Amino acid sequence: MAAEIQLAETIKDADEAYALAKSIFLDGSNSAAEELKILSWDQAIPPFLMIAKDGQRIVGLARVCPTFMQWKSRSFRVAGLSSICVDPNYRGKGLGRKIMDATVQFCDREEFDFTYLIARKKADYFYQKFDYIGASSYPKITISEYSSQKSALTKPIKGIELRPFNPKHANQYHGFYSCNYTYCFGATLRPVSVWENIAKRALLMGLTFHEIWHHSVLVGYGIADDHEIVEYAVNLDWPDHLVAASFGFLIKDQQSIELSIPHHHRVVQKLTDHDLIFTSRRCLYGGHMIRWNKYSTTKIEYNIGTTNPATSPLPFFAINRLDEV
Repeated sequence: MAAEIQLAETIKDADEAYALAKSIFLDGSNSAAEELKILSWDQAIPPFLMIAKDGQRIVGLARVCPTFMQWKSRSFRVAGLSSICVDPNYRGKGLGRKIMDATVQFCDREEFDFTYLIARKKADYFYQKFDYIGASSYPKITISEYSSQKSALTKPIKGIELRPFNPKHANQYHGFYSCNYTYCFGATLRPVSVWENIAKRALLMGLTFHEIWHHSVLVGYGIADDHEIVEYAVNLDWPDHLVAASFGFLIKDQQSIELSIPHHHRVVQKLTDHDLIFTSRRCLYGGHMIRWNKYSTTKIEYNIGTTNPATSPLPFFAINRLDEV
């Protein structure tokens, strides 16, 4: 029997689709990665599920996870595609292509401005068949010789302390994030309700969520491991020298500071007293990939894998790893 492609309409279909995804993506080899995958399936906004059914059996699926992204004053309604898979017994028959065809047509009809996905290396070229292009530049900002630059500061550094994640402060996290990531194309417009999920995801990824306090006032937060800051957001009225100093509280190795944040992050404007190295990666055929809606009139030009600094008139597309679907 030929499998039929349709949207899941019942809880039973959704449960069976997730059971198939779990059987394919969760093999017991990495418990933290598997918990992270399961957590990503627990969306605040329920996804659409495009499924392939052979009779009553679910034999393939693709998740369509709606969200919003912003570039300056422009807001984009977008969808992340994830968990695209086919039952091993049905592979090699073009079913994956049929699921993708139905999914991109659905996203066009639903008028998402664009869809994005994260391609595994062995599937890079598959998604090009559906007009996806590698768009993420994986931007990074490095403060080299941070220790010597920090010691050269003439203003005293007092009163900074780190505290753990506190769900009661979700509204404040939300405010810091919204201000700092306004010009970061690829940053999702997170609802307040996702912050506990963000903290759980960080922990599973080996990262720690730190509140940043200054003289008993919450001024921001940072998410980091021992070597890298992957998300950072503060009150933009906080003095520049204290912003720079806070990095040394988040990172143990202070010889240099690695910030895996977009080049258009607002904090860049507060680091004028430091030597910054902007790096990015050109990856046109895989990684984070975009497909613009066939009928969209809201396309924008953006940088892919260039080293232009934050003053560039064009944005970089960069999905925060804590927002991956």
